[in-house]
Amino acid sequence: MKRIWIMGLLIVLFISISATASALTIKAAGPEKWQKRISQTGPLFAGWKDAQIHLLYAETDEQKYQLQVWVVGDDENLGYFVTSDQGLHLLEYGPVTPVHMLEKRTNGIYSYAGPGMHLYKEDKQSGWVNLFNGETLPPGEPVRRIPADRQSETSHPSGMPSIPPDYKPYSTDTSPDVGIAVMILHGLRQTVSFELDHLPEKFQSAGYLVYTVLPNDYYSVWAITGRQTMPGDSVYLEVRDVFAADQVPIYIRGDVPVNWTGSR
Repeated sequence: MKRIWIMGLLIVLFISISATASALTIKAAGPEKWQKRISQTGPLFAGWKDAQIHLLYAETDEQKYQLQVWVVGDDENLGYFVTSDQGLHLLEYGPVTPVHMLEKRTNGIYSYAGPGMHLYKEDKQSGWVNLFNGETLPPGEPVRRIPADRQSETSHPSGMPSIPPDYKPYSTDTSPDVGIAVMILHGLRQTVSFELDHLPEKFQSAGYLVYTVLPNDYYSVWAITGRQTMPGDSVYLEVRDVFAADQVPIYIRGDVPVNWTGSR
């Protein structure tokens, strides 16, 4: 009888431990949290609330940072978002997933090099392709432009504060001609590291983010057209690629380590 009682106690203890582990796993799950937060930021993401999310890309184990790209929606293109550290941090999101990212790619190498820079190559000998716009990069190893200290969102690891999202629009010019001028200024070293303090009041021109994906090559220029503050005081920049034919906005971390130039 004593042996039966002990076995019963062990079974109850095992079930209790298993339930606790499952609860911790659910609590630590980040993608669903970000899906919910983004769905409340405005009309562009209203369809995210009850949509399914699926893992689209993940960096391999040999990468320094573990990043994942999640696609939203089954039968319609509702957008995507990029997380790191098992979903704890949100780095980028957008209302439309670029078509090149949706093509079935399973055996190659994926790398997130910075805002709108989703790189893929078939194998180690192949060249990098930017899945965001389909362009093939010149030879070289890309420089990673992602936040080094990703601690700003950890104060609210689960749930969602009651503070509503806040959006401030800017009037920054998004023409390609301005983008070329920004590239020239960057080449002349007339840009500085971006900080949120650079941003003006709403409705004013907010300037441009510019960086090279390769050392001194392959420029990326983004016009800052808005500032989105999520619950938990996480700040994201609404930016548009000045060289894109369809300038759909994406949203990136406000502490992204790239250069900035004011509007001229």
